Amino acid sequence: MRANSIEINLSPRLRSVAQALLSDFRCQLWKPGVDPYSANELSRIILDIQGYLEKHPRASDTPEGVMHWLARQRYENMLELVGQALDRLVQEGVMEKRKMPDGRWVYSLGHEGPRPAK
Repeated sequence: MRANSIEINLSPRLRSVAQALLSDFRCQLWKPGVDPYSANELSRIILDIQGYLEKHPRASDTPEGVMHWLARQRYENMLELVGQALDRLVQEGVMEKRKMPDGRWVYSLGHEGPRPAK
């Protein structure tokens, strides 16, 4: 494995789709006038849809409906990552957390203030 690569376990079907998308993405980067960020986002959306369909093979929806469940899926993934980031900042003393009466956690700047980024 190369230093800047990651390995993801995918089903054979999804792996072939991912490889085709990656190949297409690399070709798109070299075309004049193509925004690599939009090509990357398109590839990400396609992979997200394929992943959803693997979990829900009987799913069907309108483009607006697909957008809603993609947004919900990304929100849930982002919420988990934000929680992990906040917990790490608490462990490092940058932030502190306190429990609200309703059971939710509230995060704020620690008493020591922000530390310089490493």
